[in-house]
Amino acid sequence: MIEFSKPLHRAGIQSIFWIAITVLLIWLPALNNANARIPTHWIVLLSVQLTLIWLNTYQLFPRIFMLKKYWLYFLLLGGAVIGITFFIVPMTPPPPRMESFRMQPNPLVRLGSVAFPLIIGITGSILFEIWEMAQQKIRENTLLSHEKLQTELKLLKSQINPHFLFNALNNIYSLSVFQSEKTPDSIARLSDILRYVIYDCEKDEVPLKKEVDYIRDYVELFQLKKEKGLNIKLDLPKNSNGLSVPPMLFIPFIENALKHSNIENRSSGWVDISLKTAIDHIDFKVKNSLPKEVISKDKKGGVGLENVRRRLKILFPEKHKLTIVSENDTFNVDLKLAI
Repeated sequence: MIEFSKPLHRAGIQSIFWIAITVLLIWLPALNNANARIPTHWIVLLSVQLTLIWLNTYQLFPRIFMLKKYWLYFLLLGGAVIGITFFIVPMTPPPPRMESFRMQPNPLVRLGSVAFPLIIGITGSILFEIWEMAQQKIRENTLLSHEKLQTELKLLKSQINPHFLFNALNNIYSLSVFQSEKTPDSIARLSDILRYVIYDCEKDEVPLKKEVDYIRDYVELFQLKKEKGLNIKLDLPKNSNGLSVPPMLFIPFIENALKHSNIENRSSGWVDISLKTAIDHIDFKVKNSLPKEVISKDKKGGVGLENVRRRLKILFPEKHKLTIVSENDTFNVDLKLAI
């Protein structure tokens, strides 16, 4: 069941509204007339109207309407209006305007003078409660969506391909066995990657320079898979123009390219990575070879492109353009971001 804001707050707002309406439209014009008496009829009517509003706010709407017992709800309200009308009319003098009639007021007009304000008041109360229900539903949906998106973003940011990590460790171990000069540098790169993933990725945004360094370290460690390296071309900016981006925004595209390009085959596999910046936008491109035969790879690890699309919609609504094209033997990703 939807939890509204406090009934006291909602009923109080409606009460202030109807008191103000009564004062402005009924009492003030009557008091301007020196011969006018205190409008007892409207005082009683306002009291009953406010009572119905509070009854509806506290009891009828949350306990009956919200349980979808609509017929019972409107039956009780209708019965209350009719019963109160027939109870009040004999006990109160007619409205001041009726007293000026030379003829006896029509009973139906007299009943209407009581019932109509009550109907208006209770209708306003119903509409106010429905509006509040809709607003609360919007708030709940927004909160749930926000929580879901935050959870999803944390998951996406925290993911790092375990096979990449294991391969990097194995490659570094091999370098150490052969006492390669690359060993210390490789350990430092892996340390920087883990530090970035564990600590920096907790933030909503990081300096673009850190994301670029992460990409460079990632690719350099991936290159260790082959002694002579792999056909990976990197074109990364030295100056990031002070831009910031969500962490690990680009790596899924790179990971996807490395995974599906058959990069281990140096004669046919290749990947080109380019990232260019301006004052207020980023242009990121990844191209990779597509082997003639589909390579079956482990589905574990990594982040699918559909997840990346969703993340971009969350983080850059109306501020990004992602184009993915597969042509012949080439797979192209072109991402433009307005920062």
